[in-house]
Amino acid sequence: MIRAALCLAAALAFPGPAGAHQAPSGWTYDSECCDGSDCRPIQDDAVVRVPGGWRIVATGQVFTDDAVKHSPDGHFHRCSAYGREDTHTYCLYVPDLGM
Repeated sequence: MIRAALCLAAALAFPGPAGAHQAPSGWTYDSECCDGSDCRPIQDDAVVRVPGGWRIVATGQVFTDDAVKHSPDGHFHRCSAYGREDTHTYCLYVPDLGM
């Protein structure tokens, strides 16, 4: 509930030309991952493959293979609170090569 309110507030406060939930390459982030201010492409070395999933290097948070989302543009994407590196990750998008 609080996260939804924060996402709504961020979407209203920071409208962008790409629109809510839109990746820079033009595909749409899932609505449960918040908006474009929280979701962004990340470097390949920002995540590490671990048995059965992926670990976010900055936080140590692990996403199992069945919890990651598909990235259609061939790049990793991370949705985290306020788009910061040191906050909780809501969604991790992984390209086909990493699945």
